[in-house]
Amino acid sequence: MRKLYLTVAVPKFTYGAGIWFRPTFTEGSNRIHKGSIGIAKKLARIQRMATISITGAMRTTATDILDTHAYLLPIPLLLQKTCHQAALRLASLPQSHPLHKHLQHVAKHTGILRHRTSIHNLLGTFRTFSDEIETIDTINRSKNARSVVYRPHIAKDKDTAIKEHSELRDAIKIYTDGSAHDGGVGAAAVIFRNGQEPHSLTYHLGSDKHHTVYEAEIVGLTLAAKLIMTETQLTSPISIMVDNKAAIQSGASPSTTVGRYLIDVRT
Repeated sequence: MRKLYLTVAVPKFTYGAGIWFRPTFTEGSNRIHKGSIGIAKKLARIQRMATISITGAMRTTATDILDTHAYLLPIPLLLQKTCHQAALRLASLPQSHPLHKHLQHVAKHTGILRHRTSIHNLLGTFRTFSDEIETIDTINRSKNARSVVYRPHIAKDKDTAIKEHSELRDAIKIYTDGSAHDGGVGAAAVIFRNGQEPHSLTYHLGSDKHHTVYEAEIVGLTLAAKLIMTETQLTSPISIMVDNKAAIQSGASPSTTVGRYLIDVRT
């Protein structure tokens, strides 16, 4: 019943919430301010009916207890999260999008008090501006996306991966990795060639508050390409070992995911 509620009911009554719902919390505050409080209360009654059915609790049970045991966000926080996601999507729009120019104008006038639009409420509440958010293009920016000359391969399980690696006879092998440690995110790549000293490259992306391990994995592949470029005598095939499935599949097809600009640089 909980899955049915989350997959059917929640998407229905949160559809377009960024337009018709005014967030009831400001960024960095846990106090309710003026907003669509009445709408949130009405939707909370609907969720209360669902949580009673999910948990089988008595009708006199407190609403917050029901939400907790059903593992559901309270309605004000659920709508707040939905609006926050909408604000992030707006802030990540490319310059070619019809709304981009309007967003730039709104970002400079978030302090107006009267006749505020939905975009004013979203950007003003969450302080989300396009110059601070990664732009996600609607199409793949890489002009050479179809000229990728590598073949991705993912072993079906750990034991198979170990066996395939032990049977690998390529003269050049490169190992890459990206990780987060002590609040920082970085990547590294090491190249091994028969009879030669291994060479390595490292790169520090920055704080884990602004970067993800996935970005580091993609940068690790870029470092692998740099190591290949430094080799004077190349012999093919060349194997690049990566321990991240998403990074391996990143260049196989064009997409509009976060960190796509790093993939475009690599390809």
